[in-house]
Amino acid sequence: MKSFFCYTIWIHFVFLLFACGNKPIPKYAGHFSKIAFPPANLVNELSITYRYEKLQLSPYCRCIDDEFLSNVDDCDTTILQNGALLYWHFNCDSSWLTLEKNHKKMVLNSIREMHDYTYRLGFQLEKEFKTTMLFRYGCPANGPCMHALLNKETGKVVEEFEELIFNAEDTKADFVIYFDSNNLTSVILQYINTGRKHKINIPSKWFKNFHDPPIEQQFDKGRLEGQIYIQPLQYKEDEDQKNWLYDSLVIDLNKYPQ
Repeated sequence: MKSFFCYTIWIHFVFLLFACGNKPIPKYAGHFSKIAFPPANLVNELSITYRYEKLQLSPYCRCIDDEFLSNVDDCDTTILQNGALLYWHFNCDSSWLTLEKNHKKMVLNSIREMHDYTYRLGFQLEKEFKTTMLFRYGCPANGPCMHALLNKETGKVVEEFEELIFNAEDTKADFVIYFDSNNLTSVILQYINTGRKHKINIPSKWFKNFHDPPIEQQFDKGRLEGQIYIQPLQYKEDEDQKNWLYDSLVIDLNKYPQ
């Protein structure tokens, strides 16, 4: 049965090869360019389908007048744990982030002016949690960025943060860390899945009212060692001090339950 099927396919291929002539192949036809081409109406259908598959473009993922946008705007689709689809689309006028589930679509974020900077200004997924997803957005050239926590089912904003010290990206952690809005002598450890928050005091010498670069950027990448969270940092005790001093933020998560 298998041999008969393969033989049938081969006969059809040979028929097309000799019946359709040797018409030239459009440049976007990719690896089909060395074989004879089918009739014109079928040519258009096949070439358009192949072009979109090859470039991973949709009618809302290109700007013919500005090819630069095609290089900076990412239209890849992210499949969330609940089966929803998350993807950016753009045209020559704007870009927009869509959350799609059960064939229902909602626009979470859109950029009209300077949408060639969508990768900095628009929502960029940093971490997916149990019921929410964390996005970075509004980043100037040298930071700091804003962050938004959105519900994965409704697309509604649950909470907003300024620059985070730790965003849990590329880790199994389910918490974020950021500065207390009232002072620079404490940080907030917040468990995203439960919403529980803990205020943790830090040495007052670490951060004064002067800071260059922004204080969140004085932290290096954090890491988890079991239930101990460690994040190296650099600081200056005096504004005129030339050399940086080094220390680490160390948090025993056992003392701060979810």
